[in-house]
Amino acid sequence: MKASVVLRPSMSKRLIAKGVKEYLNSLKVLDKGIVFISLGTTNSFIVEELTDLVIDKNRYMAGYIGNGKLTTLDKNLRIDPIILIDGKVSNENADDVVEKMGKGDVFIKGGNAIDYDGNVGVLVADRSGGTVGKYIGKVMARGVKWVSPISIGKLVPDVIEASYFAKIEEWNYSMGLNVALFPIVNAIPITEIEAFNIIFDVDAVLIARGGLWEDEGSIVLGIEGKEENIKKTLEYIDSIKGEEIPKLT
Repeated sequence: MKASVVLRPSMSKRLIAKGVKEYLNSLKVLDKGIVFISLGTTNSFIVEELTDLVIDKNRYMAGYIGNGKLTTLDKNLRIDPIILIDGKVSNENADDVVEKMGKGDVFIKGGNAIDYDGNVGVLVADRSGGTVGKYIGKVMARGVKWVSPISIGKLVPDVIEASYFAKIEEWNYSMGLNVALFPIVNAIPITEIEAFNIIFDVDAVLIARGGLWEDEGSIVLGIEGKEENIKKTLEYIDSIKGEEIPKLT
């Protein structure tokens, strides 16, 4: 059985967050292990899926694209990243927790681009590499799983090629901050496609992107699977149609 679905960006974030939760459950890392949820709008939905916390989503981010420019949220307005140890929210310092992380633990960091090979790109405006530059060496060297929740709507032809081009100190003009694209080639991306498969056991393919008015930035996906699974998928999609991303005021 086949069906086509339209997902607004806010709906994609909720779907992906649920997919990440199910993936973490399969790893049993929520029973025993560390889950570091770095800042990001999709990650704010993940926090809601994994905890009972009610957070201000428009403060759970650092860099973002908004008001026609590349910019960042003031550090004084940001919420500290949420860290789970054995499924419980930890109050430990983020840097100290990273030092404890190792094989079996999970570091969750969103992205701004993904290509056909599954390479993920993260925009950074900090000359030291931001969150990625600060933690990626320690995380990758120890075998921590780097999970990238990212919409397939951010598909680009080639993350590696783009990363060669986008360097902070090589721009002559920028709409907003000068940024670089940091490539992550061995992340575990979870897009809408993986989320559909993990949650509902259906296959999905990207068909189209774009939309008008409130559907601007939407994606169209085709899904295929057993009739009962397709019906459950469509019921879930109907249930998240009211999802919204809080806007900065």
